[in-house]
Amino acid sequence: MSELVKKSTIKKNIILSSISKMMVVFIGLYSMPLILDYLDPVQFGIYATITSIISWIDMFDIGLGQGLRNKLTEVFSAGNKPMAIKYISTSYFLMIVIAMIMITVFVPAAFFINWNKVLNIDTIASHDLQLLLIIVFIFFALRFASSLINKIFFAFHRSALVDITQLIGKIVFLGVIIILIHTSKSSLLYFGSLQSFMSFLIPFTAGILFFRFAFKEFTPQIKSIDLSLTKDLMVLGGKFFFIQICLVVIHSTNNFLISNFVGPAEVTTYQLAYQILIYLSVGFSILNTPLWSAYTNAWTLGKKDWIKKTIKRLILIYFVFLAVAVLIVAFSSFIFKVWIGDRVQVPTLLVSLVAFMILLNIWTSIFDFFINGVGKLRLQMYLTAFAALINIPLSYLLAVSMDMGTNGIVIASIVSFSISAIFSPIQAYKIIHDKAFGIWNL
Repeated sequence: MSELVKKSTIKKNIILSSISKMMVVFIGLYSMPLILDYLDPVQFGIYATITSIISWIDMFDIGLGQGLRNKLTEVFSAGNKPMAIKYISTSYFLMIVIAMIMITVFVPAAFFINWNKVLNIDTIASHDLQLLLIIVFIFFALRFASSLINKIFFAFHRSALVDITQLIGKIVFLGVIIILIHTSKSSLLYFGSLQSFMSFLIPFTAGILFFRFAFKEFTPQIKSIDLSLTKDLMVLGGKFFFIQICLVVIHSTNNFLISNFVGPAEVTTYQLAYQILIYLSVGFSILNTPLWSAYTNAWTLGKKDWIKKTIKRLILIYFVFLAVAVLIVAFSSFIFKVWIGDRVQVPTLLVSLVAFMILLNIWTSIFDFFINGVGKLRLQMYLTAFAALINIPLSYLLAVSMDMGTNGIVIASIVSFSISAIFSPIQAYKIIHDKAFGIWNL
C-alpha cells in the first residue's frame, strides 16, 4: 500500500468513524435515562457487573484475534490472497471451537455456583440470576466468535466498519428498549437476554454481509483451514493473550470490585461517571484505531518519518482532549442534572478520578498502538502483569481498609495504569530512533 493510499484510507476511516461514533454517543446518552426508567439503579448495577464479568471471556481467544490482525495485515499488504484466506479460515475455526468449549463447560457448572454470594446480590432470586447468567454467557460466547470480523476489518484497513456496525447495534437496541418500556414491566431477565442477543447478532450479520458482498474472495472455507498456522498466529498472539488477561484484571474488574466491596447500587454511580467521560476515549480512538495496522504496514516499508510525525500529532491532539476533560468535570453537576435528572447522584470527586483514569489510558494508547503494531510486546507484558498483580489488593486496601469506597477502587486503577503511562512512551521513542536493545526491543 503506497503512502498516498494509506493517507486516503486513514482519512476515509476517520471521517466515517467520526460520524458513526458521534451518533453512537448521542444514542448512548439518549438511551441511559430510558434504561434507568426501565431498570432501577440496583438492577442496572447488577447487569453492568454481570456483563463486565462475562466479557472476560473475550480473553479466551488466546490472542488469536490480535495475532490474526497483524498477520493478515502483513499478507494482505503483500498481496498474498491464498495465505490470507487460510489465516481467516483457521482463525474462525479455532474461535468457534473455543466458544463451544466455553459454553459446554460453563452451562453445567453454573448450576453449582451460588451467584448471589459471588456477586454480593440479595435482591434477585437465585434461579432468576442463574438463568440470566447462562443466557448472557451463551450469547457472549457466540459473539466472541462472530466478532472476529472486527479484527478482519482492522487488518483490511476498514476500521470504520467496526464503528458502523456498532452504530447499527445501538440503533436497534434503542428500539428494543423503547418496546420493552411500553410492553413489559421492569425485567432484568428480558433486558439482559435481548441486549446480549443483539451483541451477537450484529457482528454475525456484519460478517455474513462483508464476505458476501465486499470481500467475497476472502470468504472462510473449510478446505482452507490449516491448523499448522496456529503456532504462527500464537507466536505473536500468545503475547497479546497474556497482555489481554492482565488488562482484563485492570480494566474490567471495577464493576465487580465495586459491587462486592461497596454495593451493586454504587456500580450505577460509577458507570454514570464513566459514561460521560468514556466518549473522550471513544473520540480519540477514532484517530488512533486505524493506525495500528497502518503502523504495521509503515514499519514493514521502513516509513519511520511517517510514524514519528503521526505520534507527534497525536500528542498535540491529546492536550485538546485533556482540556475537554477538565470542562466536563467542571460542569459535571449540570450535565447530570440535564441528562438523568435526580435519578442518581454522582459526586464530582468521583468524576474527577474517572477522568484522570481515562486520560491515562488515552495517553498510553498513543504509544501502545505503535508498539503493538510492530510486535515489540515483551516489556508491555511485564508492565501489565505487575499492574494486574497490584490492582485488586490495592483496591481492597483503599476501598475497604481505608474506607474510601468507589473512589479507592478508581485510585487503584489510576496507580496501575500509571506504570505503562510512564514506560510506553520511552519504549516507543527507543524503537523509532533505533535505540531499543534488550527488553525494549523484544
